[in-house]
Amino acid sequence: MQNQVSRKSAIGARLSRHFVAAATVTAASAFFASTDASAGVVHRTFNAVIPNNIDGLYINVESGVTGSAAGVVTGWDLNPYGTSTTAISWFGATGGGCVTGLGQGGTTVAVANIAANTVIGSASTFANTASSVTAGGWQLNAVNIFGFRFVAADGLTHYGWGKMQIGATMGVRTLLDVGYESTAGAQILAGDEGTAPPPPYDACSAANPSASIGANTLYMASNAADYAITGACSFNMTHANFFSFTPPASGTYTVDTCSSGLDTRLAVLSGCSAGSTVLACNDNFCGTSSSLTFAATGGVKYYIAVGGTTSTALASPLSVTVTAPTFDSCALATNGSLGTNAITTNTFLANLGPVTCGTSPLTLYKAQYLRFTAPGSTSYQISLCNTLPTADTVMAVLTTCGDATSVIACNDDTCGLLSQLSFTASGGTTYYIAIGGYSATTTLPATIKADITELAPPINPCDPTNIINGVVGDQLVTVDQAYPNLDTSGFCSLNLIIYNVKYIKFTATADGDYTVGNCGDTTGSVDARIAVLTACGDATTTVACDDDGCTNASPWASKVTFTGFAGTTYYFAVGGYDNTVTGPFNVTIEAPLPPANPADLNGDGVVNAADLSALLGNWGGTGVGDINGDGAVGAADLAALLGAWTS
Repeated sequence: MQNQVSRKSAIGARLSRHFVAAATVTAASAFFASTDASAGVVHRTFNAVIPNNIDGLYINVESGVTGSAAGVVTGWDLNPYGTSTTAISWFGATGGGCVTGLGQGGTTVAVANIAANTVIGSASTFANTASSVTAGGWQLNAVNIFGFRFVAADGLTHYGWGKMQIGATMGVRTLLDVGYESTAGAQILAGDEGTAPPPPYDACSAANPSASIGANTLYMASNAADYAITGACSFNMTHANFFSFTPPASGTYTVDTCSSGLDTRLAVLSGCSAGSTVLACNDNFCGTSSSLTFAATGGVKYYIAVGGTTSTALASPLSVTVTAPTFDSCALATNGSLGTNAITTNTFLANLGPVTCGTSPLTLYKAQYLRFTAPGSTSYQISLCNTLPTADTVMAVLTTCGDATSVIACNDDTCGLLSQLSFTASGGTTYYIAIGGYSATTTLPATIKADITELAPPINPCDPTNIINGVVGDQLVTVDQAYPNLDTSGFCSLNLIIYNVKYIKFTATADGDYTVGNCGDTTGSVDARIAVLTACGDATTTVACDDDGCTNASPWASKVTFTGFAGTTYYFAVGGYDNTVTGPFNVTIEAPLPPANPADLNGDGVVNAADLSALLGNWGGTGVGDINGDGAVGAADLAALLGAWTS
C-alpha cells in the first residue's frame, strides 16, 4: 500500500493512458485563403462547457456525442482538457490531431487559433501541442477557431474545424460548434458551415450515437424520416432517431426522456430497419415526455427510437436516460482461470467496502468480480498491469463474493496506479477477485485485463539446504530477495523487520558472551540487521537483535552480543534494512575466550620451570602459587602445577 499523499501524478497517469494518441504527425504546412466552400460540410452546434480538469471533454465528431470520460464516448476523436488557467492541453485519437502554427499573434508553434477560411487538409500540419496565448496565438475573451482531422466510421481521414469561446483565462472555455467534411480526404475552410444539406439520415449507421446506462446526451438528426410505430401505441414518430443499446445483463430496463421536458414519442425495437418488432412504446408519460420499460436479454442489441409529434424536429441534443435494474454483482462475475482474463466493465455495479488494505480502509468503486477456483494449493499472482488504458484501481481477494470482511489480500498501486497482488490459495477453493476504482470519479476501462499466474513455491529459509552452518570466524551471507522477511516486532526491543533473511545455525561450545556481526563490511550495500533466535524462523524465540550497532554510521553494519550456553543451538537471522540492500554480508562469529590456566603463574601461556620457581619461592606463603585457593602454597599446589606442565 503506497502513501496516499504521493500516489497521484495526474499528468503521468493521463500520458500513460494516451501515449499512443499523443504522437505527432507532420506534413508540409500551407495556409491560404479560398472562396470555394465544400458542398459536403456537416455542421453541428454543441455549446458544451469544457471542464477545467484532467479529463476535459471527449468529442465524437460524427455522432455529436460528448462526455467527461473516454469510456462513455465511443469512438471519440477530440479531447481538449487540462487544469491550467493559462493553457489548453489536447489529445486526439489515433490518426487524428489538430492544426498547428503560430496562430493569431502567437510566438510558439502549437495547436493554433487559425483565421476564418484557412484551408484545412492534407497539406496542414497536425499535432496535439498544448495551446496558450503565446503557443498557437489563442485569444482571451474571444471566439477561437481550430482545425483538426479525424478517422471517421468509414475508416478514412476527414477534415474539420471547431469554434471555442475562451473566457478571461484559458481555463474558461466552451465548445460552440464543429463542422467537418463528409467526403473523406476533402479539404475544408475554417468556419465553413456548408451550403448543402447534410447526407441522408441512416437509422442503422454505425456512426449514430449509442445509449448506455445512465443519462445520455444524444445528438438528434433533424433530417431523419418519420417512423410508424405499430402495436399497442400505433402512432407516427416524426424525425425518428435510432440509438443502439446493448444491456450488459438480463433484466427490466427503463428508458425515458422526462428530463428533456420535450414532447417526445419513444419506442424500443428489435432492429433499426422498417418492420422491426416493437417491444415497448410510450407517448406522454411524464407530461408530454415519454417513459417505458422493457425486458431485455443481456448482450443483445436493441434500438431506442425517439421522435416528436409534429413536423418540427426535436431540439438537439436530447437527454435520454436508461435506468438499469438492480443487479447481483456476484451473479455477473466473470469466470477466471490461469492466464489473461478479460473482464467487461459494468459501470452500474455496487461499490465494495471499505476493506482494510494495509493500514488504510479503501472502497472499491463499481466493483467488478472475477471468480477463480485455484487448481492447486500454492501462491498466485493477479496483475492488472497490462490493462490499457490505465486507470486508478484497487483490487482485493475475497473468500465470499461481495463480503468486505472476507478479504485475504488487497492492493492499491503497484504498476503506476494499477494494482497487483499475490495470495496463497487452497487447491479446489473458489476465490473472488474484486476490482474497482480508487474513487467515485475513477473511470474504469471498458475491458480490464487480469493476468493470473502460479508462483513458484515460496522458499523455506529453514530448510537444511538453505541454512548456513556457522563456525567461529567468518562466513559469507549472500542476499536473495526470494527469501521471506522476519518481523521481530514485539519480541525484540528494536521491533525490527529484517528483509530477505538467511539463517546461520550455530551451536555454542561454552558458556559465555558471543558476538555476531558484519562490522568488517566497510563499503557497499551492507546495511544489515541481525537477530539471534533459538528456533529457526520463529520470531517469538528472539534472544537479541541489532541494527547499525557497529558504528551507527554508514555503511550501517550491525553486531549483536548475547550470552550463550554450551550445547545450545542458536539461529542467527541475517538480512537487510529493506528490500534494496544487496549485500553480501561478511558475518563474523566471536566466541568467549577460554578461562586462564591457574597454574600459569607468570601468564606467559605455558606452565614450565619459571612457574615452578615462582611457586617454590613462595612455599608456605599466600598468593602466588596458591593454585587451589586454600590460603597456603603447599604440596597440593605443587601437584596441580606439575599436572598442568606444558614444557
